[in-house]
Amino acid sequence: MFLIWAKHLRHAGYGEHNSIWINIDETALPLYVGGRHGNIVRLPKRIGKPFSTKATLAERRAHVTLLATVCNDSDLQKHMPQVLMPNTVGKKRLWRAAETVVAETPAVCIEQTTTGWITADLLVKAMRRIKAVCTAHAPEKHIVLVMDGHSTHVTKEVLRRARAMGMRPLIIPAKLTPQLQVLDVYVFSQFKLALHRAHTAALLGSDSGTQDFIAWVVTTMRVIQDVFANFNACEAFARVGQSGHVAPLRQELLSFAPNAWTPPPRQLSQDELWFLLGRRLRGIHRQMFTTWTHYLPVPPPMAAPRLKRLHSKTTL
Repeated sequence: MFLIWAKHLRHAGYGEHNSIWINIDETALPLYVGGRHGNIVRLPKRIGKPFSTKATLAERRAHVTLLATVCNDSDLQKHMPQVLMPNTVGKKRLWRAAETVVAETPAVCIEQTTTGWITADLLVKAMRRIKAVCTAHAPEKHIVLVMDGHSTHVTKEVLRRARAMGMRPLIIPAKLTPQLQVLDVYVFSQFKLALHRAHTAALLGSDSGTQDFIAWVVTTMRVIQDVFANFNACEAFARVGQSGHVAPLRQELLSFAPNAWTPPPRQLSQDELWFLLGRRLRGIHRQMFTTWTHYLPVPPPMAAPRLKRLHSKTTL
């Protein structure tokens, strides 16, 4: 049904030539580099563990959320806002000091006074940034905003503001984001891998084997700028069925929506029509008469008559 609605939007005037298809989603960013886990070899205590430190409980829970944005226009993608929403409770001074490095990555911005979770107000502010970028670089194009079915994305306030900004929201059904969302399918895995490699290289390059808070912010924002500004999502939108360009669809997507991509209907010939009617009649006949059904209650079998032996009296 989602693919049918996306196809209807393209035919209704929201195609690739006169519209911008934008996908937004959130992902969590750790404040530390993940170490070894699973079945590993235990090292002797005399052998030091390189560039590894224990993550405290505050570091594990004080997370940062990235509101990522990708679109089907490679030139416009360089200006799309990527919003960092950190948990600033008890760390407002650190994050205010981190705003000095924002000038090096113009597409990345930091939201202050947040708890690290997406809210309707933060989402509306991000939508305003997206609208400002689209108006500045492509004012004549429409905007189709693709989101998942998170409770924050489908509130009345968010949908009302999106409609007021001239955006057409397109909601991905639940449990289908691994097949239909561009960020989940093609972007986040590459981004997390690049982020892990960058932080590992920063740890190896430092003398102490650790990095401070400002170094973490600089490394993270540089990776966000490199990955998302240079990502070309035109083919990715086509491969998940959200573009009219000719591109091979993913096999998982075809298995999820076989009816959405059937050939257009045509008028049957007389022979095909009689053949189809014959199959339907045979199917109805088979359903009705394959098993015998007693419509009237069957009377129980009659008992055999008992023979009574008559003893006649003999009179002498």
